Amino acid sequence: MMISPQLEEALKSREVLRVQENGLDVRLYDTDQILVLGTVKKDGRTVREGKKRVTEELEIPAQATLDLRSREKSFYLDTRGIEYSGVIGGSIDNLPFFPEALALLEKAGVDLHKWENIQNDYRRSSPQRYPELSEFLNSLDVAFAARKWERHELAIRGFIPTLMGHGNMHPLALLHPRVMWAYVAGTVFPFERKDVFDFEKGQKSLEERSEYLAPEEVVSHGGNVVLIRPGGLASHRDERDHSYFEAHFFNPVNYQKFLDGQLTVESPLPSVRDWEFAVTYGRELGRSWLHFSADPFDGLRVRRQREGLLAQMKNDIYLTADDTLVSTLEKIAPLPL
Repeated sequence: MMISPQLEEALKSREVLRVQENGLDVRLYDTDQILVLGTVKKDGRTVREGKKRVTEELEIPAQATLDLRSREKSFYLDTRGIEYSGVIGGSIDNLPFFPEALALLEKAGVDLHKWENIQNDYRRSSPQRYPELSEFLNSLDVAFAARKWERHELAIRGFIPTLMGHGNMHPLALLHPRVMWAYVAGTVFPFERKDVFDFEKGQKSLEERSEYLAPEEVVSHGGNVVLIRPGGLASHRDERDHSYFEAHFFNPVNYQKFLDGQLTVESPLPSVRDWEFAVTYGRELGRSWLHFSADPFDGLRVRRQREGLLAQMKNDIYLTADDTLVSTLEKIAPLPL
């Protein structure tokens, strides 16, 4: 939806460049996010005038956003008070004025490709997109990361079915050297490497650190904390190994007040006062990936969490959060455009 007047006023403090030209209002923020305000022409109602049918042409206010760091993009048409029944949101790829808006930024000296030259950037989720988090993630890698081997069925058992045409490939594929080697290797060494996060190992390692918080200390802790838990709402299960974890940064005292109805969300921009910052980090086949987001306590994602931030489930681990890191998170968190 379109940004509110309150949010627009707050965003002024984070604005680093504004270009207004040809009816476009293009803004760049210190998070490398772009906001473009303009209008698009759409067909409205078709009415009969005498013997002719005339289609009304509408000029609808439009908002488009692009996050240069994550490459997430969206657009929205403000149809309030306008009789328009078409699509009001979606991809900006076909939005007429957006290429012009980007060209205006490039003309002003903005590097639109600063986050594009990253190696092994599968689906634009490489941790290198957030170098500010590298030290934190490296410390958790040391505590949790483990390489294990999982036994699978002997590969040779699939040879005959494939030869008879009952496998998932054509029988002639068995003549390919790589396929032949896969059958030999999978029979001689029937194990598959897995990169996992061992929460039993991590718990023991983190308990020795000064920032570790016992469960009973969390709610009364006066500062900010980070909750480490297995990803995918799996913190209550008995599994020791997990493919990814979540790190939630928040203020436990304020969060409890919010749950008790004693605190309302007032910050329009990401703030540890009444927002939660979530880092999701995973490793598979030697490749790391990361997602970073920020949401207010009353946001849909936080409210949907079946396991609350203070639930203290089986595998939940709490640490005191470094103030410098929290300040950095507030600065780089995506703005709610």
